[in-house]
Amino acid sequence: MTNITSTARTKSYTGNGTAGPFDFSFQINSFTEVKVFVDATLKTAGVHYNVENSSSESSKINADGTGRVRFTSGNFPTNSQTITIVSNVPLSRTSVYTTGGPITASSLETDFDTSLMHHQQISTRIDRTIGVPEGEPDTVSMTLPAVSQRANRFLRFDANGNVTTTITASDLAIGSSIIFEGATANEYETTVTVTDPTADRTWTIPDVTDTFVGTTATQSLSNKTLTNTAITSFSSSASHTGGVGIGIDAHGHSVGVSIGKNAGRTQGLDSFVGTPYKSGFGTDWDTDGTISIGFSATEDIRGKGKYNVAIGYEALQYIGANQPFFTNFDNGAGDNIAIGRFALKNTDFTGYGNVALGAGSGSTITTGDGNTMLGFNTEPSSATATAEFKIGAYNTDILDTVTYMSGTASGTVGTVLVNNHLTVGGNLTVNGDTVTVNTATLSVEDPLIILAKANNSSDSLDIGFYGLYDTSGSQDLYAGLFRDANDSGKWKLFKDLQSEPTTTVDTSGTGYTVGTLVANVEGNVTGDVTGDVTGNVSGTAGIATSITASANNSTDETVFPTFVDGATGTQGLETDTDLTYNPSTGVLTATQFTGALSGNATSATTATSATTATTATNANHVSVADNENTDENNLIPFIEDGSATGNVGLESDGDLTYNPSTGRLSATQLAGTLQTASQTNITGVGTISTGVWNATAIADAYISSSATWNAKVDTGGTGLTKVGTTLNVDSSQPGITSLGTLTSLSLGDSSFLNIGAGNDLQLYHNSANSIILNNTGVFYIISAVGDMELRASGGDGGNDPYVILDASEGETKLNYVSSGVSSTKLTTKTDGVEITGDLTAKTSDGAILKLQTSEPAVNVGDVLGAIEFSAPDETSGGDADDTAFSITAFADSTFSNSSNKADLVFKADTTEVMRVEHQGNMVLGGNITAKDSSGAVLTLQTSIQSVGISQTLGAIQFQAPDETSGGDANNVAASIVAQPTTSFTSTNNSTDLIFKLGVSGTATEKMRLEHEGTLKLGSDTVATREQLKGDATNGAGVFSDELIARKLHTGCILTAQDDSSQGMIAGRPHGGFFSQFSVTGDRIYFMPIMIPGTGASGNFTVGGFQFRTGFSGTVTNRTVKMGLYTLNTQGYPSQLVSKSSTSSGTTLNTQVLATPDVTSITPGRYAMALVSVAGSTLIVSNFNSTGAGGSFYQEGFCDFMTSQKPTGLALDGAMSSGELPTDLSSTSGYGDQQSVPYMMITYGSTYTGE
Repeated sequence: MTNITSTARTKSYTGNGTAGPFDFSFQINSFTEVKVFVDATLKTAGVHYNVENSSSESSKINADGTGRVRFTSGNFPTNSQTITIVSNVPLSRTSVYTTGGPITASSLETDFDTSLMHHQQISTRIDRTIGVPEGEPDTVSMTLPAVSQRANRFLRFDANGNVTTTITASDLAIGSSIIFEGATANEYETTVTVTDPTADRTWTIPDVTDTFVGTTATQSLSNKTLTNTAITSFSSSASHTGGVGIGIDAHGHSVGVSIGKNAGRTQGLDSFVGTPYKSGFGTDWDTDGTISIGFSATEDIRGKGKYNVAIGYEALQYIGANQPFFTNFDNGAGDNIAIGRFALKNTDFTGYGNVALGAGSGSTITTGDGNTMLGFNTEPSSATATAEFKIGAYNTDILDTVTYMSGTASGTVGTVLVNNHLTVGGNLTVNGDTVTVNTATLSVEDPLIILAKANNSSDSLDIGFYGLYDTSGSQDLYAGLFRDANDSGKWKLFKDLQSEPTTTVDTSGTGYTVGTLVANVEGNVTGDVTGDVTGNVSGTAGIATSITASANNSTDETVFPTFVDGATGTQGLETDTDLTYNPSTGVLTATQFTGALSGNATSATTATSATTATTATNANHVSVADNENTDENNLIPFIEDGSATGNVGLESDGDLTYNPSTGRLSATQLAGTLQTASQTNITGVGTISTGVWNATAIADAYISSSATWNAKVDTGGTGLTKVGTTLNVDSSQPGITSLGTLTSLSLGDSSFLNIGAGNDLQLYHNSANSIILNNTGVFYIISAVGDMELRASGGDGGNDPYVILDASEGETKLNYVSSGVSSTKLTTKTDGVEITGDLTAKTSDGAILKLQTSEPAVNVGDVLGAIEFSAPDETSGGDADDTAFSITAFADSTFSNSSNKADLVFKADTTEVMRVEHQGNMVLGGNITAKDSSGAVLTLQTSIQSVGISQTLGAIQFQAPDETSGGDANNVAASIVAQPTTSFTSTNNSTDLIFKLGVSGTATEKMRLEHEGTLKLGSDTVATREQLKGDATNGAGVFSDELIARKLHTGCILTAQDDSSQGMIAGRPHGGFFSQFSVTGDRIYFMPIMIPGTGASGNFTVGGFQFRTGFSGTVTNRTVKMGLYTLNTQGYPSQLVSKSSTSSGTTLNTQVLATPDVTSITPGRYAMALVSVAGSTLIVSNFNSTGAGGSFYQEGFCDFMTSQKPTGLALDGAMSSGELPTDLSSTSGYGDQQSVPYMMITYGSTYTGE
């Protein structure tokens, strides 16, 4: 070390919120010889900070003994904290000199440096203590008085400057504050401070035992009067326990507060002014916790009125005020809040849980509960209303309230109803699932309404709207318009749907019908338009089967008639400029006319047909107008001369007329058969074939043709009409009981043919399907003779049989038909069903094939069911017809309500090849071969769900057949068993695999593959090559090529007997002398050591761990821990495998031996450790010198080039509660150590060498 120039042994800094570093310039011997304080709090090295050198190497100092401090994360001092680094060189020797021993310059240099450091530390501490100046007389004494004289007293200096505890009043020269420590001397004190006076002030303490009352502490005042312009008086005489009343006649209820004149008091009787009413039983009314602020707030309370709050002039003035005096009134008001003048003021008020905010609000409430009234004079719907919420606002125009929002007692919890207008200035967001608008008119300003805005999926939702339009019947009906996501996005109008739509409209739902659209359509229409189209159609129509034309009878214009190229089919309309028509004149103009002409032909010399043709030669068609109601007698035209054909003229007769209004045809007489209704004016008739005469049916004898009618038919009003020989039934005919031969019977769609008194059998067609419906009893279809077949077209227009009832064979056959060819797939037989082809069964939850016996009593050995595999019956016979393979279920017990045990037997021909027993066992009669493209898997599982220790997950057993001679021959000869080593959880399934072999008796364990990967043969563990090589938890290797090297490293030849005097010293020290040094407390020292063995599996037995105390100076009695650590792959100590603990004692030069907790050690390379717990002590070590007689270690963890000596390791801050750490695999911060204690392992048993 260089010369020590710094005399100050402390260094202070102000924190800056960082780790530092913070340098110290005083010199020390080791990085452990400093203390660090932050704001006078001692910090812990390795936890709060680390000492490092200028190269930022932790746990090291600079070569000149200086260093610096760096704080750890989370412990950075702030800029308001002070850091103090103090020298803490231990007061102990660094070297011990023996008679005749060497005295080196380096040892002396170290000793002198350490001694100077001690003096500097003492000087620093003296400078920081109270002392007498050097120039003071030697008569000044700083000796403290005796304990009895200074206990619980102040220390002061007398007139001579000597220490004393005597203090007089004149001795106290107190500034602005007095600080009291209190009973406990800690960092908490009480300071009494005086404000700087502006004049002489006097505080007089009365001659009484009392307690000062402050402005902050919660304390009780008694017999005190506070005088102030704002507080007239303060009295608790009219208050209950814990109550406060401030103001004239104010009454504070129990744990309540009343502020203001008459606040909280009760009126009515002079004898009870300022006190609460009494009940008829002499007890106070229950008014705890009431807060009354304001003139006469809660002035008159009768009965229970707990926990009310009244703020304002006469707010909540009355509670039960109209109740009679001295009655046991028990229905007062509680938990009400009234804020504002006259709020909740009502002489009949007894409500609970009401809130009134605003002048006069809630003043009409009497017995109502849970109402909330906000705003000037805001009132509920009635005095007894419950749970109403109302917000009002003072309207300056009408001096009244305007109700904005209210709830009603009938509303559900959380419902807010708006009885008047509600205006939302911003956006309205509704997060619920349903928005219901009960309004007659819904006006939406937005020109485009967004539907399904939150949809984030593919096109799977129907978009549109619907409504419930009919609830009058037994079934609600819905109609609407929507875009069908399942039908290419087509828009559809529907009605009559009985199920309410959700995110889609069920177009196949009950009642779903396409709706009718009545609208003006503009633009192109793609697709067919079915039905009549009324209104104007503009644009181009692809195909129109009919159009609507408007009448134009008077416009004086030339228009062009249209025509088509073909008579039928899809044709285009065309016009010709030579073909015109004038609606005003009715003139049709063309270059020529061919065929019949109707209309006014002005010059049609050859017209064959004309309506009014002045010059038409002939007209074989005329235009006739319909006239059914004009009251006039019109002449009926007829052909001249009685000619039936030819070109003849029309004539009329004034005696032959017809009146359209009365429908009367008049003529002088009628000839022929008259078929008409009742005619009172008919005086005579010819032969009448049928009819009614004066309301009496004409008898059969008077009907002219009985051959035409077999009976009289009265069709008047019966719903029967006759056309020729056809009788039409136009309505229900309950009187018809039988019919003759019908050549045909026609019924419309959805018209029923009902058979039976109660429509028991119905036949109808519903426009799509034909249906036979049986409504009662059993529906029989009987063929009295021959077979019966159910036929349908096979798609080829044929008539193919799908079901055949074969009466001759007694069989039912189901056929498959393809291209007109049918083949039978299922036939019922006397012994069951015959299926031709494959059988496939499918269900949503898995199809089931059930085989049952029909025998109700099932005994052992009975067959429950079987599946047999064989060639067809048409084979050559013999073995070919026998069953080739079968699966049979046999009963393994007599079946009962508690037992149905059965085995499943597999047979090839008649030989059993496999049996699945009811216990779950499988018995095979041959070999098993499993093949899979990714490798076959054999899985063995236990059926126990809660798997515990030592249960069996699965096993493979090997043994002779049961038919052997018995005894050991029948026992399990070998087995492989999977056995859990812990209870299985979601994160643990530790399992060992056990291999058992038999010798005599059942096979026993011979080998075990443990879940950690360890293989054991019997009780011996088989080490893997990696384990033999060494890792973080095992010693260095024990390969055969290292055995010789290990024997050389043990350093001695072992005898053939136990000898605790022999052993191995870690590191194998070697040299002329040994030395001693004071090991640093809690510092762990390490040296490597090689543990020999008799081979890869022969453990070494340790006799003890041993060290030697120092030979001169003072040995401090310390607890010394020693241990043996494995080495990790980097060569550092890793896992603690054996440890010992003992006391060093105080005797010099003594061998201290301790027995470790583990004595059987696997051969290999280890690190031996030693630590002195909680303090230093002297222990023999190597003589760390390169001069003559120096000793050093032959083995170490590293070598110094300068000293040419192997070194050990030292580790600080790793001890835990005074114990060696068990795991050092991730520890860093090791330091090289040239002086290391001697650590020895003694032999514990006979050892013969490798």
